[in-house]
Amino acid sequence: PNQLWVAFSSPEDFLYSEPQIAKTFPRRGEDMVDINTDIFVNFSSPMNVTSLKDSVEIIPYVNGTFFYDETSILFQTEDELPEYSVIHVVINNRVKTIHEIPLSSDYVFNFTTGGEVFFVNVTLSPGWNLISFPLVPLVNDLATFFSTFEPVESVMAYDSKNNSWRVFDKNTPPWLQPSVKIGLAMGLWVMVGGENELDINVEARPLPPEMEFHLKKGWNLVGIPQDKGNATIDDLFTGIPWDITYGFSQNTTYYITQFFGDTLLYEGRGYWVHVHSDCIWSL
Repeated sequence: PNQLWVAFSSPEDFLYSEPQIAKTFPRRGEDMVDINTDIFVNFSSPMNVTSLKDSVEIIPYVNGTFFYDETSILFQTEDELPEYSVIHVVINNRVKTIHEIPLSSDYVFNFTTGGEVFFVNVTLSPGWNLISFPLVPLVNDLATFFSTFEPVESVMAYDSKNNSWRVFDKNTPPWLQPSVKIGLAMGLWVMVGGENELDINVEARPLPPEMEFHLKKGWNLVGIPQDKGNATIDDLFTGIPWDITYGFSQNTTYYITQFFGDTLLYEGRGYWVHVHSDCIWSL
């Protein structure tokens, strides 16, 4: 006859098993974490407290104090974490259980801090618009962001690396929407339905201290970051091997018109830029 075997783990199996990270705070991948947060790691098994000491690295370095017990590590910050930064936490595989069983490998998790909140406003007209965001919205997933604005029917982001389009369509199910992050200096085509203007006023991240954008040989759809507008193409693209630039025009067939070196470019708008070779655009 057929036999069914059921095996149960004993308390001894648990005690002598390889340790696991049961919980972290902040959670792995968490976003907009308070810059004054403490960092907490909880283990699945009783740990050798001595092995926990000097076992955690926080990148970038921040002043603080570690506290240890058999099940956890707590790091209390003395300085604020850097704003809008990715914080990496590394637990070294030298940590061991009370039975001297180590982690199989280093455990790494990261989270992203928040910080001072700014606001950005972009006004859209009915029909097609060629826009950009002078600052990156706090909610920067393209589909999630634009799905909150009922008049927005579709959004097109150009992928210059692969020479392809990523399209959000409000009538497409969420699981089929593109995974695209709204970036700084990123141009977007946006279709607005109805007959009224749409004001988008949202919370945003501040400008990074240094801004470098990778332009690919050929066409790039770009925008102008905050405080960099009201400047000519020649000034903005100094050192960039560009030859053709187009901006938005409501009265042309394809809604674009050619711009020249003395044309002023503005925040909140998008522009096509053609370059002869891959290059870095620094602002």
